[in-house]
Amino acid sequence: MMTLRPLPFLVAFFFFTAENDHSYAQGTLQQILNNGPTDKRINIVVLSEGYTSSQLAQFFIDASTTLDRMLTNQPLSEYRPYFNGFVISVASNESGSDHPSRNITRDTYFNSSYGTSGLERLVTINSAGSARASALLQQLMPEYDIVIVLVNDTEYGGSGGSYLISSMHTSSAEIATHELGHSFAHLGDEYSDAYPGYPDFEEPNTTRETQRDQIKWRGWIIGSTPIPTPATNDYATLVGLFEGAHYHAT
Repeated sequence: MMTLRPLPFLVAFFFFTAENDHSYAQGTLQQILNNGPTDKRINIVVLSEGYTSSQLAQFFIDASTTLDRMLTNQPLSEYRPYFNGFVISVASNESGSDHPSRNITRDTYFNSSYGTSGLERLVTINSAGSARASALLQQLMPEYDIVIVLVNDTEYGGSGGSYLISSMHTSSAEIATHELGHSFAHLGDEYSDAYPGYPDFEEPNTTRETQRDQIKWRGWIIGSTPIPTPATNDYATLVGLFEGAHYHAT
């Protein structure tokens, strides 16, 4: 398990530059998980969003806890030694995130907002926020592979894409793990409830193919598993071809 550094170190951290830390006017980089050289590991970088300068010590704890919980989940726990972890601490003028449906606006560094495309739990950053994130990453950690924008708001929400975004809801690690599937592995949602107008295209984990020898993940389907696979307890822990995914019931 990752060991969190005590608070006195966190306070001192903002006043000196240690061997593995690099300070710039716009943000500060610190490594929180070291499993090897950056060119031979998957480098996860966590960015602070909606944390004021007085809350950045808490951000360090939140980011470390979220990353540790993520890498405790299967199957990521099996590959934990292949990951490095970093945090980039940058202060926002105000705490939290925008909630347009409630006329709440916060002055934050990456301009995060709930309610994207009319979905209250869909949290994104705008183009200006993306540009700021890109600039920080290029300046402080250009070897990044996965970026998590951790939003200092306790309401449930997040999104995947170029940047994985997660709120600080109690399920933040589960949100981040789910969105990592989109951002890093380009997996599709395995939801069967309809999303009108959602386009038909195949993803690594979704398909309209029903012939066993043509299924993309056929190598993990054992011969005794029926195709299509019934959604019963008998097959709950097995790989199969289950009906309903990609926002389609069939």
